[in-house]
Amino acid sequence: MSGRRHLFLALDSAAWGRTSLGVTIAEELRAAGDDCRFVVHSASTPVVAAAGFPFDELTPHMNGLSRMYIEACIESERPDSVVLCDFHGCANYFLRRDIDPMFLWAYGVPVLALDIWNSAETDCDVDLFGEASKPRATGIDRVAGRLVPVPFGRPTAEAAYRALGTDAPLRPAARAAVRRGLGLDQAPVVLFCTADWQHQVQNARGRRLQHAVPEILWRYLRQIDEQIRLLHVGPAPLSLSVTDDRYLWRPSLPPETFTDVLGTVDFVLSANISATTNARAVAAGVPVIVVQNSYSGDTLEEIEATAPAPISPAVRELIAGALPWYSFSLWPLGYRQYLAPLLRDNPYCSVVEVVEILDEPRFVSTGRQLIFDTSARDGAKDRMSKYVARVGELPTAGQLINQYLN
Repeated sequence: MSGRRHLFLALDSAAWGRTSLGVTIAEELRAAGDDCRFVVHSASTPVVAAAGFPFDELTPHMNGLSRMYIEACIESERPDSVVLCDFHGCANYFLRRDIDPMFLWAYGVPVLALDIWNSAETDCDVDLFGEASKPRATGIDRVAGRLVPVPFGRPTAEAAYRALGTDAPLRPAARAAVRRGLGLDQAPVVLFCTADWQHQVQNARGRRLQHAVPEILWRYLRQIDEQIRLLHVGPAPLSLSVTDDRYLWRPSLPPETFTDVLGTVDFVLSANISATTNARAVAAGVPVIVVQNSYSGDTLEEIEATAPAPISPAVRELIAGALPWYSFSLWPLGYRQYLAPLLRDNPYCSVVEVVEILDEPRFVSTGRQLIFDTSARDGAKDRMSKYVARVGELPTAGQLINQYLN
């Protein structure tokens, strides 16, 4: 029992997933006898409150006052460490408010940080909405210790720790019971999860892609099986022009219910390679299809000239309404170029099925195999099982934190 005190900072308004990672770390530290407290943006307070941690809330309009608030928390708590969830999210929070983040180091307290994108591999600029790069805050070298979660980082990365979660596959009887409780029949079910930042898009290019991608995916899914159900969990419904009872939207699910639902679906569909839901699905042995886009252009002719497969008329029409068409790994933000070094030869990308959104034949055939082809599904589960075992050999975040503080 170490009895240390830790102050976690989760400041980004679009950091629900990163806050969840921080909560998981705090739960491990709490189980070891440490005390953990959060300073958290109001958008992510539910995940902290649900875990039972004390927290102080930053509202969207605090701006420069947030520095005074955080300083007061450090002075009153006298923590043994300050943990950023994550470095770039917190650093950019300060950057947008013209706050020098060096105040965090003024108290002589070790500053640790989640480094989601593994700064040792990625560049400092982000491609956003296919437009000019956005500079990222620098200074990761100042922190006393980094924590690189796997996945999304490589198992071989420096400061890598296991962050796969503990979701376990459901037994057939439990799976059937959960489906009945949701009102689902025996039709194939696909789970698609979205976050606030994927809906609250102000950029004009981003809004067009935000609308087009769900429409394209809905068309692809209906080709897999006419009776397929798309179960969408997110803060708002998808902007689909035509829906029926095959599309089911749930605004939110209690954690235990979500775990059960995850175990019932045929596969998880994602447009965010770094989503925590993907990692949870891998841990639970549920196949994952991640769509990305590596092709961009200002005209349909430019896109069709490089697309990996012929584009059907319906999809062609949707692309035409979303021009200019830009690449993405995190829909609808972009981040394709920024994350390319981290995705290259990353074993995680061979565990989940990464499919180009413009490769309609491969998406449809992959979906059909994962649902109807027993050997293909068993092969996917075998790859996931081996990857989970490999990640299980990594240290936990709590073990790394203890190493840094010792």
